[in-house]
Amino acid sequence: MTTAGVSERPSGQRYQPLAEAAGLQHPWVLVPLASKRLGPSEGPAVALGDLAEALALDPWWQQCPEARLLLREDGDGVLGVLGRFDPAMMARLRMLRQQLAEPLPQWLSYAEVEDLVEALAAGFRQRFDRDSLGGFAFTALPRGGLIVLGMLAYRLGLRPTQLDPPFAPDRPLVVIDDIALTGSRFRLWLGTRHQPPLIFGQLLSHPDLRQTIEAQEPRVVACLAARDLVDRAPDRLGKDYPAWRRQRLQAPGPGCYWVGQTDPIAFPWSEPERGFWNPQNHQFERVWRLIPGRYCLRNRRGQGDSGIPIQRQGAAEGVLRLATGVLAGDLGEMVLLSPAEGGCLALRGSAADFWRTLRTSRDLDQALVALSQSYAAEPEVLRQDLAGFIENLEARGLVLAGA
Repeated sequence: MTTAGVSERPSGQRYQPLAEAAGLQHPWVLVPLASKRLGPSEGPAVALGDLAEALALDPWWQQCPEARLLLREDGDGVLGVLGRFDPAMMARLRMLRQQLAEPLPQWLSYAEVEDLVEALAAGFRQRFDRDSLGGFAFTALPRGGLIVLGMLAYRLGLRPTQLDPPFAPDRPLVVIDDIALTGSRFRLWLGTRHQPPLIFGQLLSHPDLRQTIEAQEPRVVACLAARDLVDRAPDRLGKDYPAWRRQRLQAPGPGCYWVGQTDPIAFPWSEPERGFWNPQNHQFERVWRLIPGRYCLRNRRGQGDSGIPIQRQGAAEGVLRLATGVLAGDLGEMVLLSPAEGGCLALRGSAADFWRTLRTSRDLDQALVALSQSYAAEPEVLRQDLAGFIENLEARGLVLAGA
């Protein structure tokens, strides 16, 4: 019989922690992501299990379908991801860890959105008289802008004909959106339209963005918002801010009127997309969606949305009790264990069998009976091997002593 002691298994191997694994070519890596309950600065608290459900549906996982999330639901919980990730993927996972280390996006309830719509309507009434508003046509940037426009139409008392295209080419057109972060979507939309003059209204945007749009686009006669966003980039980046800003404005794509780092926002219908710079593939990518579907319509699981698997595990299962912060990922051919301080240990063959059996047995005697069905060994030899296996895991800090 091949002993199951981890230290004696030639096929056992150590995987590097996250900081080192980026240089390896597609290893199996177990990456710890978060180990606490999370909550936005304002709005509902989000349990780690809800967050895992939202993350599992992120479209990015289509690039690594073998990945699976690992979730410990005891105490404050521990969340990790197991997969084979290239350097660019590892950079994206670092970004996810950074997102999870910060407060979740501020979630706006429908009541708060209604208050913002009321404020935007007041801004229109202050800027334009009743006759002007009655002569405007109104449209929206899909999809959040359509929701806001529907609400705004009631607050401004718009007639159905003001919302029904096609519109006369000389009729002022108001374009509505829920949020404008860089203005790139508005720039794309503007490139396909030739209708002057235009008025751009949003629930949320930075005042410098609105001023830049008015300065650069002669057709835009006004740019209004219900509430200003605050740019955190100068304080966060310090002396690196000018270089970061140049890089961001010169990035490929439709182009931005303005760039900054505003606090993330989530609406009941969507979590607006934001970007981060991936140094491995030298491009900006979308950050992760973190708001659970119960709060955000777009992030709900739909028909056919299976996402990646979530392996749920408790600290105490069977004979073994996981140490604080430890995650275990079962790949079938092997089990990977990740201690809280980083690194990863692979269990193969009999070691993986020992692990699974101990985690599903109520006591050591039941585990011995189950293992004796697979291994032709004397009961005392099997008991010694099993005890040595547990001691080895205890010495490595993977399970608690006394298991």
